[in-house]
Amino acid sequence: GGDVRFAAALTNARELDAQLDRLAAEPACAPLVARDRAAVQALYERVFNHRTFLGRSTTMFGFEGLGSVYWHMVSKLHLALAETVQQAEGDERSALAEALAEVRAGLGPAKTPAEFGAFPCDPYSHTPAHAGAQQPGMTGQVKEEIIARRARLGVSVVDGCLTFAPARLRRADRLAAPGQLDWVDLDGRERRLAVPAGGLAVTVCQVPVLFRPGPAGCSAFRRDGRCEPFSGSTLPPGISQAIFHRTGEIVAIEVGLSAP
Repeated sequence: GGDVRFAAALTNARELDAQLDRLAAEPACAPLVARDRAAVQALYERVFNHRTFLGRSTTMFGFEGLGSVYWHMVSKLHLALAETVQQAEGDERSALAEALAEVRAGLGPAKTPAEFGAFPCDPYSHTPAHAGAQQPGMTGQVKEEIIARRARLGVSVVDGCLTFAPARLRRADRLAAPGQLDWVDLDGRERRLAVPAGGLAVTVCQVPVLFRPGPAGCSAFRRDGRCEPFSGSTLPPGISQAIFHRTGEIVAIEVGLSAP
């Protein structure tokens, strides 16, 4: 199409030399390689300037350029896309959700230890092509993954109110068979909640939220045993604030999954 593209396989000068050696073995190309090898090598280094890619400063001895995987940058993209999916509707949301799943597949949990360069769930900044994972990214990637996970589970805060979007839940996130949620409540006690097949349970500020098959809507269960149903997917400000401030007044939330 008239475009000029770089050869992605030539990630360093050694690979360029190897390719020139292969061309030199061909009779038709041998004279050209002999004449132009030095010029091609010089042009390659002038274009890509590899010597300046030394990490975050010119004093760091470590190449972080071509062939490296930047897990933290993928995590940033994952979070930005998750937030965009929250704002989208209809076909646009479905397309963005597919893209979100593709980005998610590029993160550590989808990789082998050899690909990741470390235990795949550990947060690292990047994995250079020639070494294992480098620079733990505890302050960044962990935070981004927690926020993105909430978005993927359909839990968000809108105008100070806790809001649920069951449609965002992937089939893969819902239990294929009955299971349970174990958590520690506000009194420090270990608790257990049964989760039906097709459902999912999470906690928000140590309050269990059960997504269960059934009619759309949500219900808040109070400490005195009362249940307050709501036709929509947003909890009112008072209940939301009680959860956020961990008053103990709200002990559980149930959200209906109207979609099969």
